[in-house]
Amino acid sequence: MFMTQFAQWDKYMLCDAPICNVKAGDVVYGYEFKIHYPTYRGTYLSCIEELYFELDGKRIPNETVQFRLNGKQFLLSELENLFQEYWWIRDDAVIRVVDLEGLEKGSVHSVHVHMQHRIPYTGYEGEYGVEISDCTKELVVE
Repeated sequence: MFMTQFAQWDKYMLCDAPICNVKAGDVVYGYEFKIHYPTYRGTYLSCIEELYFELDGKRIPNETVQFRLNGKQFLLSELENLFQEYWWIRDDAVIRVVDLEGLEKGSVHSVHVHMQHRIPYTGYEGEYGVEISDCTKELVVE
């Protein structure tokens, strides 16, 4: 395994779209934002070795995070087994956080995403390239 970090792609990983509260009727049960795969090619979700998020410097518990892609919803703990689920380069994943308080409309929050992922086309002789990507942006709640 060899580790790389291509910082030029990191700035695109967290989409500039606003954070949106998620409701069932009038009840807020969470919020969501979008991320983009941080290279010029797509990947299988099983190649994501580590993925976590922070809001205003505080880590969001993995068990409250849902990863939504291709019309499907997954827990972060399921990603390692999704070797047939492909994340196309033009598709954004929606990250939904279950939080019964939601976020105040109009407020601005620092969102951080960290991803460690294998590059699937580098698997020569059993050695895969592993990339570490980090992105932090200030996003407004819509």
